[in-house]
Amino acid sequence: WKFNSYEVRTENDMSCLPAFEASEIEPFKDKSVLSDDAMRKQFIIARDLLQQYRSNSKPIDNIFQIDKLAQFYALNDLLKSYHCTTWHNHRYYYNPVLSRLEPIMYDCYPETGPADWAMKIRFLGYFMDESRKFQDWIVFKMFTHRNFERKYFDYLEAYTEKSFYQEVLDSLKSELERYEKMLKIEFPEYSYNYDFISNNVAKIKEKLPEFIEMNKTKTVQNVKLSQCFESIEDSILPDSFSKKLMKVYYSEPDSTCTLYNYFPKNLEILGFSDEKDTITFPLDGMCNAYSGFPAKAWMHKVSHDYKYLYFRVEGGKKRKKKISKYPLYSEYNPRIDLNTQMDKQNFSGFQFVDNQVVIPDGKWSISEPFIIFDHQNLLIEAGAEIDITGDGIILSYGSVQIMGTAEQPVFIYSSQGNANNSFNVLQADDQSVVSYCTFKGFNTLNYKGWQLTGAVNFYESDVDILHSSFDSNDCEDALNIIRSHFYVNDCAFKNIKSDAFDSDFCNGMIENSSFADIGNDAIDFSGSKVEIKNCEIDNAGDKGISGGEKSILTISGVKVRNSVTGITAKDLSRLDVSNSEISHCEYGLSAYVKKPEYGPAEITTQDVKLSEVKVQHLIEKKSLLNFNGKEIPGTEDKLADRLY
Repeated sequence: WKFNSYEVRTENDMSCLPAFEASEIEPFKDKSVLSDDAMRKQFIIARDLLQQYRSNSKPIDNIFQIDKLAQFYALNDLLKSYHCTTWHNHRYYYNPVLSRLEPIMYDCYPETGPADWAMKIRFLGYFMDESRKFQDWIVFKMFTHRNFERKYFDYLEAYTEKSFYQEVLDSLKSELERYEKMLKIEFPEYSYNYDFISNNVAKIKEKLPEFIEMNKTKTVQNVKLSQCFESIEDSILPDSFSKKLMKVYYSEPDSTCTLYNYFPKNLEILGFSDEKDTITFPLDGMCNAYSGFPAKAWMHKVSHDYKYLYFRVEGGKKRKKKISKYPLYSEYNPRIDLNTQMDKQNFSGFQFVDNQVVIPDGKWSISEPFIIFDHQNLLIEAGAEIDITGDGIILSYGSVQIMGTAEQPVFIYSSQGNANNSFNVLQADDQSVVSYCTFKGFNTLNYKGWQLTGAVNFYESDVDILHSSFDSNDCEDALNIIRSHFYVNDCAFKNIKSDAFDSDFCNGMIENSSFADIGNDAIDFSGSKVEIKNCEIDNAGDKGISGGEKSILTISGVKVRNSVTGITAKDLSRLDVSNSEISHCEYGLSAYVKKPEYGPAEITTQDVKLSEVKVQHLIEKKSLLNFNGKEIPGTEDKLADRLY
């Protein structure tokens, strides 16, 4: 949210401005977002989701990751960091896999002064009452949603257990002491209150059981909201403030300019221009004064996307407003849209029995979205051959069992290789198993701005992949596993456009597998703890194995040849490599910082052979290499700038 009302200093009370209603939803690093088509599309989806929440037009579980949201508010209760919940301090991460928003804790400190109400309450759910200012909607609307409230209470109970918060405090003790000493330099009387959390926990626990019991029979109702504009007097606002209380958008393909006026006076529309001082497309229009959320829209067809709209407050001087670089808000959600396109009648050969969907042995074609919802699971029987073409996609929110055998493998492929043809498992509760299956010729899910990176994707879905292959996939990752536990054994990756196996924030093992003719990295793990055993990598266009973002990789019995770099450690990652060979590569081993928010990396080797390698090691200063018992200090500067 962005609203610069704090730049205005008057003697009048401005607290009743419709700042929340008029605020823009903007990304960080706006220029980077605008210059990248995929990021721009993702931001527009994220912005529209948050606008849907502000306007109360969609259920919150279509907008937010409810589990993350519940954790966020329960932690705020534990810490009484309610300043973080003020609407203009809200920050969100758009999860591109789930196409939902997740909260980011920001500006977290206990409220004092005008907002010391927050210090008087026991917990946020306990503070619900019948009347709220409009901008408070962003917090208290959550508590009208049963699933959120249930999870919120679960986390509040968990976080107020001494075993939880004491463990956290113990792990942070040295850091707390360090910061306390730093603060004492400027504030000698300061001391950290180690009893703050335990005292707060006691107050929460006193009322929490009673409140949870009461809420079991509570009738869920919408919070009653009072809108700020009702108490604004026209005279207290200078006309110059009208620019801050209006929003202007240009939308394609209908070439329409739309203006929303949150100023309590009529605005005369004078025209459009690409010039800062001259109106090139004159108009004589009127946008009525704000009379309640949402503001009424003034719309006009234009010849192209002008830079400026010229206007004046009725009877005032000419002013200009820069037109937004982003289109008008939309109620559209590509994930919800895709999920509604599943029609069982179009898959008459498949078996829908209770909570299971079965694709039997035989040849099948999927040319439209095939969705398995979270109360179901998918079974693909041995011998099944599935050609995904046209708008076809397999998207499962339940576990998947692909039961191929050596005699009757499963073949899932795209004979057309269209965008969107892919295989996806998202947030399945139960373990998935993929056995004797070939995935060939896929791209990735790319539906109206909702875009993943893998031909085969497992997100928060544990999986075993056995005796399977990934062939000729034309997207960023052939296999992408995120926030899951995996076991990959006896698998082959070949003819891959970019990365073969990309894993983020996972635990797992890959063994007895091969990688050949890989466009970028063969194995690329971030934030993961993985064991890699007895794998062969031939002809990787960048790195054979890459560990980044505090990964811990244990590598043994691996052979990397004919690649740019054998093995790389980045960004506080630690790689232990044993009984392995790197040959015919540009670089053998490298360690460096790519993302400055992390730090130096470390590689330790034992019985590792390097042959026909042009540069045996590239180690950045502060990173470490212990090569077969010999410590090799880093001497390079800014390796990431040279290698990327």
